[in-house]
Amino acid sequence: MDRCGRYQEGQAIGVVRVWRGVNVAMEAPVYAAEAVGPGSTMRRAIDGASELVIGMFRSSAEKL
Repeated sequence: MDRCGRYQEGQAIGVVRVWRGVNVAMEAPVYAAEAVGPGSTMRRAIDGASELVIGMFRSSAEKL
């Protein structure tokens, strides 16, 4: 998986898992519907800051 946002049409980019309790009920690959290039420097900076904040909230919630 390319974390820089460069994907070709039809490229596998992830997996969706549906859970029922502790069991995986379904698993399906996710493919890019169209080619996606890297974002601008500003877009990537905003995305990085968002990931940082979300990670901080998640780690705080796990401590509760």
